[in-house]
Amino acid sequence: EDNNTALGNLALLYQLTGRDTQAKEILTQLHNKRQSNPYYHISLGNFAYQANAYRDAIKHFNKARRLDSSLHNSYFGLARTYYQLGDFKQV
Repeated sequence: EDNNTALGNLALLYQLTGRDTQAKEILTQLHNKRQSNPYYHISLGNFAYQANAYRDAIKHFNKARRLDSSLHNSYFGLARTYYQLGDFKQV
């Protein structure tokens, strides 16, 4: 019940076997749980950065920073994203 990876795998299994309603319930539950996890937002920020979606990356890195200001990954993500945008005042 507390293993997010197992829940995500179960949701995928449900999707693959046509049980979309059950999959959606689990995915919603996971999404809500992950909103308070700074590492989740750092991960989303990194994915957005790789996709050149820099404004989305900034949103996720800022969210991670607000959740836990001691994590250097969010600051590094912000710095490299602002650098890509040419915004050297923010860096």
